Amino acid sequence: MTSETKLNKWGNSLALRIPSSFLENLGLSQDSKLKLSIKDEKLIIEKQKDLKQICKAINKNNLNTDTIWEKDIVGKEW
Repeated sequence: MTSETKLNKWGNSLALRIPSSFLENLGLSQDSKLKLSIKDEKLIIEKQKDLKQICKAINKNNLNTDTIWEKDIVGKEW
């Protein structure tokens, strides 16, 4: 799906109008939170994941554990 659009003045900023067909396809609506990034000179717009979605992705392989609390250290004085 492709479309052309242009930037328009909105206060002191510029705004990008997104066609409704794109919004419907992505499940976006007014006040949807978006993540903006730049990669290889391209503007990338993604739906921002909410905390529930982020937590669902946590598993034993990507869980960041704190090594300070390993069993051999707990209870010892510093």
